[in-house]
Amino acid sequence: MTKERGDGYQWFEVNSNYGGFQVSKEMVTEGLPENVAKAVPSTFNFSWKAELPAGGKVQDGTPLEGTFQLTVDPNDPTKAISQKFEGYPMDTVVTITETGVDGTLPTGAAMSTTWKVGQGQWSDGKVSDTIKVKIGANAEAQIVAKNTFTDTKPTLQTQATTLDGGKQLTPTEDTKVLDTVTYSGLVEGRQYWLKTALVYVDTDDQGKALPLDQAKNEPVLGADGQPLVKWTKVKAGADNSKWVVDQNEPLVVPASADPERDVVFFEYLYEIPDGPGTNPGDTPKPGDGDEPVAKHEDPNDPAQTLTRRPKLNMGTVADVEDVEKITIGTPAVVVDKVTYNGLKPNETYTLVGQLVKKSDGTPVGDKVTAIVKAQANGSGTWEMKLPVSAADMTAAKLTKNDSLVVFERAYIGEQPNAGADPSLKPILSHEDRDSAPQTVLVKEPEDTPPPYTPPNPSTPPTSPATTVPSTPPSTPPVSPDTTTPVPPLPPVSPAITVPPLSPKTPPLLARTGAQALTVGLLAIAMIAGGAVMGLYAGRRKRESEQD
Repeated sequence: MTKERGDGYQWFEVNSNYGGFQVSKEMVTEGLPENVAKAVPSTFNFSWKAELPAGGKVQDGTPLEGTFQLTVDPNDPTKAISQKFEGYPMDTVVTITETGVDGTLPTGAAMSTTWKVGQGQWSDGKVSDTIKVKIGANAEAQIVAKNTFTDTKPTLQTQATTLDGGKQLTPTEDTKVLDTVTYSGLVEGRQYWLKTALVYVDTDDQGKALPLDQAKNEPVLGADGQPLVKWTKVKAGADNSKWVVDQNEPLVVPASADPERDVVFFEYLYEIPDGPGTNPGDTPKPGDGDEPVAKHEDPNDPAQTLTRRPKLNMGTVADVEDVEKITIGTPAVVVDKVTYNGLKPNETYTLVGQLVKKSDGTPVGDKVTAIVKAQANGSGTWEMKLPVSAADMTAAKLTKNDSLVVFERAYIGEQPNAGADPSLKPILSHEDRDSAPQTVLVKEPEDTPPPYTPPNPSTPPTSPATTVPSTPPSTPPVSPDTTTPVPPLPPVSPAITVPPLSPKTPPLLARTGAQALTVGLLAIAMIAGGAVMGLYAGRRKRESEQD
């Protein structure tokens, strides 16, 4: 028997050969920072499209495509479940696409979508915004879209330099500085507020930068007395792109900044909402309570640190000219070699030096002023001579236990009266009484023996050992009967004793005195011999006359 199709048959046929689908939403935000998790949108947009099998037809009024929204609301779970879409013939393929979120994803959160159909497995290995589902006969496909949010960990890395690419502040003038920021983990194409601030680096006793939580983080003040802070609107590109802040209008560290401390850049990045009805160009700067999406605060980071204005390395060598120590009462000149670094090349400076007593700082002598010029590279050595007179030593009451130290001050420009004008402030100075290299010693004059006085060569001394021959006695008269002649008397040789040389007499003078004495004694002996011969000759003459 052939059955005729009635309403009941048609209804059975429709319900047994048609099916549909329904979509629900799940959301996972575990692992996100709290402030980022709060900013994650909860409403998601979908679109779908049905492709009918060959010869297939949908029930009357069943659409072939459409859109819908799902909202994850803990207080109303039904918002996360779509309506039922029914009336599609068996083997219809429905393509469902998650087109985005209602609003914007916060920086720091990345979203991925996975799917599950019925009691099947999650497509975790196939992250996609789209899924295709085939409709079965008399079946309703239950589709779950799960959105997992992960932390992208936005980062900022910086490189601080002076405008000319250096890393040291110039002590003699205002210094323009730049901050180059490299970033990652941001939303490409999105605009942000970038805040850059300069702060001083605090150090411990060893000169190492203190950690952020132990430092004062005192702001560097500009010429107007306000903290050096700059707000810049930036637009994110791909990861590891860079911003240069701000090359056209850089921050300026004034010459009056603290020369004893380094300075470091801190950076803070804030979102600019770009949702519906928001004009980024009119967005005000974030307030104090706003949380940055990324920041970089590291006092120990050399890359974002600019070196302090250097001290002048004064007094590395101080010596007394031509001698080792200053002798009390004897004028002297102290030579001080001043080494400097980081000055403005070819700039003129005034150097003022002063000698002081190490014990109490009493000035010794007058201040010395010299006009000097820095070398082409801003580093070099100057030499200063500081004279000290005997009167200066007396006025300062120097003793052998004293030492003198050189104090130095440097002033910008040519300042001939710098040493006498207390209103002038030196740019750098070195005034340390305990600085050993800057110290020279003082001594008392040494004892000297009396000068040697040689004897008078015109009056040779007479030696007591010299024997002068006496005159022979008179010859008694000879009788006429005496015929025996008297034999001639032999000459008497004088006995001469040369005195020993005195050890205190210089050798040359000793030889000269001995020679003079010998010559004198020989002359006396010759005179005595001549006298004897004369007496003898006279006696012979008288005897001849008598004969």
